[in-house]
This record gives sequence, structure tokens and C-alpha cells, in this order.
Amino acid sequence: PDPVPQDNYLSAVYNLANSYHLAGKEKEALALAMKNCMKGSMHQYVRYQNLIGSIYASMNETMRAATIYRDLIRKLEERSAEFQYSLADQYTFYAQFLSMFSGQDSVLLYLQKSESIWKNLEHNESDLANLYILIADSYVRKTIRSSFLTSFQAGKRENLRNAVATYLKAFKILNGTDHVSDFDFAKLKESNYPLPTLRILQKLGETYQQMAYLTPADEMAVKKEVLEKAIACFSMGGDLVENMRTGFISEESKIQFSEIQQTIFISAIKAAYEMYQITRDTHWAEIAFQNSERNKAATLIDQVTEIQSRSSSLIPDSLVKSENKFNTTLTYYREKLYDEIHSGKSDSSRIAEYKTKIFDNEQKLNNLRLFMEENFSDYFRLKYEQKPLTFKVLQRKIRYSEVLLSYTLEPPGEDSDGNIYIFCIAKNSYQFIRQPFNKQFINNINVIYSSVSGTDFIRTDLRGFTAYCESAHELYKQLIAPFSNQIHDKRTTVIPDGLLCYLPFEALLTASVKTDYIHYHNLPYLIMSNTLNYAYSASLLFTISPRKPSRNSRILAFSPSYPEFSLVSGDTIRLPLIPGTFEETDFLHKKLKAAYYTGTQATEKQFRELSGKYQILHLATHTLVNDSVPMFSRLAFFPGSKDTLENDGWLTTSDIYNLRLNARLAVLSACRTGGGKLRTGEGIMSLAHGFFYAGCPSVLMSLWEVEDRSGTEIIKTFYQNLRFGKPKDTALRNAKLSYIQHADPLRSHPHLWL
Repeated sequence: PDPVPQDNYLSAVYNLANSYHLAGKEKEALALAMKNCMKGSMHQYVRYQNLIGSIYASMNETMRAATIYRDLIRKLEERSAEFQYSLADQYTFYAQFLSMFSGQDSVLLYLQKSESIWKNLEHNESDLANLYILIADSYVRKTIRSSFLTSFQAGKRENLRNAVATYLKAFKILNGTDHVSDFDFAKLKESNYPLPTLRILQKLGETYQQMAYLTPADEMAVKKEVLEKAIACFSMGGDLVENMRTGFISEESKIQFSEIQQTIFISAIKAAYEMYQITRDTHWAEIAFQNSERNKAATLIDQVTEIQSRSSSLIPDSLVKSENKFNTTLTYYREKLYDEIHSGKSDSSRIAEYKTKIFDNEQKLNNLRLFMEENFSDYFRLKYEQKPLTFKVLQRKIRYSEVLLSYTLEPPGEDSDGNIYIFCIAKNSYQFIRQPFNKQFINNINVIYSSVSGTDFIRTDLRGFTAYCESAHELYKQLIAPFSNQIHDKRTTVIPDGLLCYLPFEALLTASVKTDYIHYHNLPYLIMSNTLNYAYSASLLFTISPRKPSRNSRILAFSPSYPEFSLVSGDTIRLPLIPGTFEETDFLHKKLKAAYYTGTQATEKQFRELSGKYQILHLATHTLVNDSVPMFSRLAFFPGSKDTLENDGWLTTSDIYNLRLNARLAVLSACRTGGGKLRTGEGIMSLAHGFFYAGCPSVLMSLWEVEDRSGTEIIKTFYQNLRFGKPKDTALRNAKLSYIQHADPLRSHPHLWL
């Protein structure tokens, strides 16, 4: 009922219309915008007309959109003295519109008009820098009209040189210098414009790469020089990415940022590979490997490094306890908030309460961490210290009986294949190769995964068997065969990437086979010739170790029973008993003198209290994987009180992060314990992340539904092998081989032993 200033009202309506537009509801957006576009000031008129033009462009009515933009430019040019800023913006908006539909000559014309205005006005550094980025982008995309290859290449290279010069202008505006290779990274860390700077470094590197590809073969020195500049840009961008990532508090934010950083690391690998092919210099292979490592499990490495830097800096126990308390409280309320929102009958007052609690504890945690960094210099130095992993350093850690296979995927584009970069590192040698990553490769992985993970494997027909055998051998030829001499009789650690995280390498076939009948029991699986284990990254593989060996009993085993179980606010579920789990824990108790808790004794509280005192943790529990929020994937214990912080029966990945374990192995004997969402640069976000962070260096888990009888047999044999002194990976391999050897043809399917 109160009178509302018209400008305020029009801004509110504009925001609503723009929201409709962003939501794809173009008719509603257009109706609101057309109704109000002629009201109010010139400022409002410009906003509304740009919105209407954008709506028409989204509706593919490009001529109407172009007419609106040109009419708006004409009106602003007539009143340019009053609306110089608006006119400069309008030239930029129209240029961005044209870039989608017409040649870059027109785009450059309007961007340069905008530049001529901005240079004579007071401006924010980021505004002019962003304009230069757009101009440089336009040079990169500019078409060369020539039917002769040499003149095409010369024209393209000239455009790319113009693009480089313009990107460097943007870099100088933001950072005070255009000499990227000589720029002091300490200054870059303090930049007020880290994200625009990162964009420029990435685009500069990509432009240098294009220049290298267009350089004639007889100008090899020029090609090498340009590739070196590309690598320098990508490397500095990678340093900036890592510095920015360590500043995030929320692990979910770090994970999302990991997805942003992938492009710059893969670009660095690609450029370094090209240099390695030209020079055969180990230095470039190491640059590629280091960027491959930076793109793997970066968030988890940050976490582990932070824990280790604290222990090395003599931070008082009181501060560590305070941090653990804030972390535990945050985990509790984040989980409560998630459950409340997804309960289907959420209470707004509870949601507000949980959000307030989360905000308060985040602020306290942030202040505490800043205090530790400011007052414990060793902690600060160790946390941010960057130590590139060279081949020599890695080879000092690798035994003569071991070999490392590390994979990095460059995904296919819309019209092009991708690449797989593979490093094979042994004690005294290394290989660095590139393989194609195409639709057939993706199809082969899908065939393998669906063949071994599906619960209807028992009904596999001859056609399915043939598809499995062909795909398994093709993948072996591409991923393993180039290194067959290096890995012969060696314990092989596989560091997968992307879709390869879903591939069970043990089930690849080392030879082609006859497929005129089904015979899973005698196929030439890779496990027959090699002991395999997996790691998120080489850095992580040699970083995590138990804090101190426990003198207590070697094994702690849990197998809960499940009454009606509280899942979310007001909802309950009933979890069935898992066949074979009581048999497993009884076996561990009788044969290996394990401490064990079964049925109603297997509570979350008991596990929290005892887990830090044992060398091996055996958890035969149900697992609920949360693909939307991996930190809320959970193990189900016998429930205590649903409203208690540490005994509601659900041990989430976040909860595991806050434990302090001394175990050397966690055995998660449940279904899909290794399952979770595949996150770019992080791998599968499974419960294993939590155990690694908590200090447990090895986790045995499953990616799919375990068949209980075979699972129990393999687990029991695995523990017997451990008892006789076999290494963990060898013990597991021998247990699987024993199962395959003694299983009948029907029960020797890889689903039952992977």
C-alpha cells in the first residue's frame, strides 16, 4: 500500500524478468520486459532493451535481436556525452552477440570502439582487462580467407600474435607487468584479480600452443620457443590454481574448484608431451608428470599435507582439539541440514537453525586456522610448500619389484578424439606415451563395467561373453601392452583417471581368446600375471602412513544388526542382515584373535572410541552411497540415539575425516564401499577418501554389489595370507586366484571375485 519509487519497482520487475530468462521461460520473461521497457529513466530503458535482445537471441530470432541492439547503439550515440559508460558497454554487448552469428571483423570493430571510450574514462582495471580478453579471443577466432596453405598459416599466425599482445595488455593491467615468464609468483599470489589472471594465463598458453602447431617444420627452434612459453603460462596458472585452492575452507568448494583447474593441467601435459617428442629431454616428461599429479586427488593431498604440517609444527593440542570440535560440529549440522531439506516435510525453522550453526562454526574454524597460520610459521611454510615430484625422487621410493602406471585422460571434444597420457615408472627406467581416447575406447570401458558390475551376470549369453572378451583385450593392448616388459612379474600400482576409475584392470585379458563357448574360468586375466593395486596419485601413495604402530590387538571387526533405522527426520528404513558378515567376524576372532563387536554391540560410539587403537579395521556393514553429496555417504552401525552427535548409527565420510587412525588397513566388507560420484581431478568420491585423510594408507573395498558367499571366501583367504606374512596386495591377489581356481565355471565370473 505504500508508494514505491518507480525506479525501485522497475529494477525489481527487471530482476524477475531476467530470472525467467535465465530459467529458460522466455515467454514470461518477454511479457514482463515488454510491458515495462518504456517506463522510467534511460538507464532502465537500456537494461530492458538488452534483456529483450537477449531473449530474442535465445529464441533464435536473431534479426529482431540485432535490430534492438543497433537501435539502442544509435540512441546512445545521439546522447553519447551523457551515456559514455553505457555506450562502451553497449558496443561490447553487441560484439558478444555478433561473435555467435557473424565474422570476427565486425566483432573487433565494435570491441575497438568500446576500447576507445574506456581508455578516456575512469575505469576499473578488471573492466578494461576483460575487454582486452574479448578482443584477444576475437583475434584467435578470426577467419583467414585463403585457399593457399602457406598464406592461411601466415595469416593465422599473425592473428595469434595480435591475440598474444592483447592478452598481455590485460595481464599488465591486472598485475603491473606483461613479462609473464619473469613475473614474481609471490606477487601473483597477492593479486587482487586471481580468476581473471588465471583466465589470461590459460588463454595465453592455448594461443602459444596454436602458434606452435602452425609453425613450419623447418623452424623447429621457433616451435620449441613458443611451446616453452605455453608451458610457462600453464605452469604459472597451475601454481595460481594451487594457491587459490588451499585458501578454501569447504572441502566441497575445493572439489568444485578441482573441476575448474583440470583444463590448465591437461593443457600443460599436452604441451610438455609435444616438447618431449621434439627433444626427448626427460625434463619435459617430468613437467608433464608433475602436472598429471597436480590434477589427481588434489583436495585429498591438500588435506593430508595440512595434517602433516600441523604435526611437524608443534601446534598445541588445545588448538587441534578445538579444530576437531568445530569440524565434528560442522559435520553434524551439515548432515542434519541435508536430511531436513530432503525429508519431504522440511521445517523452515530447523533449516534456519542449522544454517546459523553451520555459519557460526565455519567462522570459528576459519579464525582458528588463520590464527595457526599467523602464529606457527613452520605450519604455514609446510602447508603451502610445493615440492615437484621428479622421476629421481619417485624412483628412490619405488622398490625393484614394483612399477607405477599413471594415466591422465584428455576428454574428446565435440568433433575430435581425446588422448590418454601414460607414464610407466620403474626403479631404473620410465616411459611416457600417448594413446587415442575415442568413442570405441569409452564403449569398451562401458562393456567391461556393465559385464562385471551388473547383478544379472549369471544370465550372460554368448554374445555378452564375446563382447567382454573383445573389449577386455582391446583395453589391455592400449593401456598395458606397451609396458609388458617393464611390468613383467612386478607388483603394479595403477593410478587411474576419469572413466578408468571404474575399470577393474585385473579383469583385462592379456591375449585374444576363442569365444565359441562361455569359459570365464580359464581366461587369461591380467591378475594371473600381475599383482595390482590402486592409488589416487603417486604423491598420495608415498605420503600417507600410519601415525604410529599400535601395540594393541591387530584387528578390530564390526558386524552390526539392524532394527528399524532412522534415515532422515521422521523417516525410517529397515536394513536387512548381510549374510556372511557374522561368519567373517567370527572367523577373525577365532583364527586371528580379533576384537569383535556384533549385533547390538556394533555401535558407532564403540567404533569411534576404539578405531584409533588397532592396526586393521574390518567393517562388515551396510553402505549408503550419496552421489549428490559424497561427504554424506555413510556406513550403518547399530543405532544409538538419533539426536546424538557421535552415536546416531551413521558414520559418514565427513565423520571419518575427523577420526585419528593408526591402522595400516581398512577392510570395508560391504556393497559399493568404493562407489560414489566420479569428480574431475579427484577420482571416485568414496568412503576411502575419509580413511586416507584419517591416516589409514590402505583400503580394501568394492565398487559394486558383492555376492556374499564368494566375498566371504575371498576375505577369509585374504586374512589367512596376511597371517602368513604376505603383503596386502599379494594376499588379495592370491585369495582371488585361489577362488578362481576352485570355483566351477558358473561361479568364476569376474563379478564374483573382483
